[in-house]
Amino acid sequence: MSAVATDQLNLQQLFSKAFNLEQYIAVIQDICNKDPLNYIYVHKLANLLVAQNKIAEAQECYEKSLRYNSAQVELWKRFVDFAMEIHYFTNQEEDKCKQIFERAVDNVGQHMKGLEIWTKYMDFETTLNHMSFVNLLGYLSVKTPLIGTEEAETKYLEIIENLYDPICEEVNNPEIVVPEKYKAKYEELVKLMFQTCNGDKFEFIAKIKEISAETKSRVDLRLVFENKIISVWKDGLTLEEEKKIWIDYIKFEISQDMQKRAKLLYERALISLDKDKHFWISYIQFIEKNLKDPQLARAKFENRIKHADKYETVDFMIENALFEEEQQQVQKSRRIYENLQNEIAPDYIKSLIAFINFEKRQNNNEKVKELYFRAYSSSQQKNEIETVSYVVIQYARFLAFKCQDPNRAVEILNQALSKTKGSKMLYLSYANFLKHMDGVIPEVYGKITQIFEKGIDHSQSGLNDDDRSELARFYFEYLQENCSSVAILRNTEQILKEKGLLYGQKQKQESKESKIEIKVGNSIDQNGIHDNGYNNNGDNNYAQLGKRDQPDNGHFNQYGDQPDKRQKF
Repeated sequence: MSAVATDQLNLQQLFSKAFNLEQYIAVIQDICNKDPLNYIYVHKLANLLVAQNKIAEAQECYEKSLRYNSAQVELWKRFVDFAMEIHYFTNQEEDKCKQIFERAVDNVGQHMKGLEIWTKYMDFETTLNHMSFVNLLGYLSVKTPLIGTEEAETKYLEIIENLYDPICEEVNNPEIVVPEKYKAKYEELVKLMFQTCNGDKFEFIAKIKEISAETKSRVDLRLVFENKIISVWKDGLTLEEEKKIWIDYIKFEISQDMQKRAKLLYERALISLDKDKHFWISYIQFIEKNLKDPQLARAKFENRIKHADKYETVDFMIENALFEEEQQQVQKSRRIYENLQNEIAPDYIKSLIAFINFEKRQNNNEKVKELYFRAYSSSQQKNEIETVSYVVIQYARFLAFKCQDPNRAVEILNQALSKTKGSKMLYLSYANFLKHMDGVIPEVYGKITQIFEKGIDHSQSGLNDDDRSELARFYFEYLQENCSSVAILRNTEQILKEKGLLYGQKQKQESKESKIEIKVGNSIDQNGIHDNGYNNNGDNNYAQLGKRDQPDNGHFNQYGDQPDKRQKF
């Protein structure tokens, strides 16, 4: 059963309300909508719909879940059973059933537990008397690394023992049409039968046994990883430990140049790691970089966003916009950001900053100013103090350095300072900003001292004693570096001491241990708050928004590991 949260549903309560079949179906449908990876309930819903002769709706149940994740081998087994039953009992065209088998082989034919898909397909084609194709399917099943290679060998050899002559006769029939996707393998098989083995059944059987033994050695290499996956549930490993197992397995398949198997492993892993954003992004990057299939990447984004909660939606839409930008689809990327701002999450600071960074990359300065002001105004209205502090200093820097409008930058900062209480970060960032405006705007020294004095005054700044002491130390250090008057220095030192803000017992010890300078891009307080948007737990709140996540996924350049923040359900 899927690990996605079905515990949000109180099933006993739901089932207690199911007084009739329609209500019962509605309950199961609700479960499937909330948890599209719960194959047990998907199959149950399909069976209920078949019982009501709603064949098309039943098929859509399977299709919908498999669109979300195509590696659900157990669901594919049930889907092909469904297709065969519909074919046998309703005289449905065989091509429709065959199409489902082909999709099953494409999606999970290389799944280590996918042998049953091959054997069911062989049985289906046998009923249609397509013996040359049955022969090809048997050959491919023996060559594919699957759990149960011996069983695949036994079934195929049994077919050869009993039907070798009819197979040869059909293979030699010039009217036999081989689908394009199978032509290369079909020609390989024919060459093996009639050139390598000279049409001799026993030589061919011996050759198949050799091939099967070689396949078995490839299976053994993969069983190491498969057993580790089993240990996830057996030993109760954490999600982080589970993710590492999948990543190692994926890297192995990529090292063997088995890109299709690597893709399948991503899909398999996501049945459990569906809530892990970084793993999802790693998968989409794999599709983009390794498979070079942007359309599939778009489809994956669309499906994941459709099933995301409101917080996930923002994250995945930002990643989707970044992807489209990489594909040089700038207008499509912009529409995603606009949709986020206008419909999905109006004035949500995370998406606003990502939008700002996007427009910066397009050199659209007027739009950047508009978005910065919107972000600043919105956070000000919500009284989000730290957000205001971060946004306004970035806004000011943009105005001063990119738009050459330092006076407007100072005006915005003064406005923020007058309206925002309790933010040490704002005072330090403003002083830091002005320090680098020396020679650009007049009276920088006086402006910086005014900012520090205002911050130290509790009635104006609303700062607590610890923050005011922090500002006092920075203030005095600034004066020591920039004030030439000994009298002013002594007077200021005395005043700060009298207020208990300078050289108290605690402050004296901290001052010796850590001397902090006000510099652009450096730490500006001892709690780890940075001018560039980092907070005290090391998370980058805003500075990295609008930059592509690049987790360590083993398929192109190596990056630092991203934390697994998904909760286990």
